[in-house]
Amino acid sequence: LEDIAARHSRVYAIYWATSESDPERFVETWADEHWYKALDRWYGNVRLAVYSVSDSTTQRIAHPTDYVLGQVIRLRGYSLATPEPRSGDMLQLTLYWEALRPIDERYKVFIHVVDSRGNIVGQRDSEPGGGAKMTTGWQPGELVVDNYGLLVQPGTPPGEHTLRVGMYSLSDGQRLPVTKGGRNLGDSIELARLSVGLPELPPPIGGLDIQHRCDATWGSLRLVGYGLHRLGSEHEPKLSL
Repeated sequence: LEDIAARHSRVYAIYWATSESDPERFVETWADEHWYKALDRWYGNVRLAVYSVSDSTTQRIAHPTDYVLGQVIRLRGYSLATPEPRSGDMLQLTLYWEALRPIDERYKVFIHVVDSRGNIVGQRDSEPGGGAKMTTGWQPGELVVDNYGLLVQPGTPPGEHTLRVGMYSLSDGQRLPVTKGGRNLGDSIELARLSVGLPELPPPIGGLDIQHRCDATWGSLRLVGYGLHRLGSEHEPKLSL
């Protein structure tokens, strides 16, 4: 795995029958701890995961923070590679969490790239550690290092965007309220500003990950496809709304 990481900036992993081939989850746990998972999706009984590989082998809190979520979890800080991405690039984000007391509920992390009009143009939802670091297993005071890859969708308009993060209950989707210094900040954290640029070359339509393809034209505007899924469940598009 280290040799693969040294030679590639992205890794496409196909997982099949892992309960037999890797029952201890060694391969995926190592990948989740060292790389940045941007996609985790089932295709029949085969699962595809896409990772962005970092040039750096060290992890540290580049930006300390002190946000408290639901009075149970603190965001100690974050590190962000590529703060000026082009559309189609993958962000590499590391979040540093701390449990303030024992946690008896599983929470998912959501990460959104939001444009100036409030539209979500990039999204990643996952339990911490790619599912390997569930919040129910966190020990109070333990620093949890949590890597995420986030695709800035091809076609994202250039300009200033906002990176927002938060957590919600796995059971009912209720978001945890956020406070800082006793002040209520809603249900998400404005983590950083991003300056998104144009790609060097536009992506080919055939290479886009379009859930439902179509072809309709209105004057100079052409619709080639769309995606429709439950909020936070882009990786499971067949779930009912």
